[in-house]
Amino acid sequence: MKDNKKEKWIDAILESGKQLPAIEVNPFMAIRVQAKLQLRQEAPSQVTIPARWVYASAVGMLLLLVLNVLVWQMPAIHHKTPGIQQVMQEYGFNNGSDMYDSK
Repeated sequence: MKDNKKEKWIDAILESGKQLPAIEVNPFMAIRVQAKLQLRQEAPSQVTIPARWVYASAVGMLLLLVLNVLVWQMPAIHHKTPGIQQVMQEYGFNNGSDMYDSK
């Protein structure tokens, strides 16, 4: 019984589409599409990047490389205690015992 209602609903929708007026199509549309497709096949588009952008990118990458090398070769200037260890020292948790030990 459910299938019958479903089929009637589908038929009603399909029938409502038949009552719509026909759409006028531009007769030259197919010709335009074919002409553009032929142009693309004959002369594929190529993206060209201006030389100044290529040079600017190369200089930027070179600067990053030099900066990285300098940072890796620089000796450690500050020998500070890491943040969590400094906090533990300030609050007296560095006496050699674990704070979970029961004493």
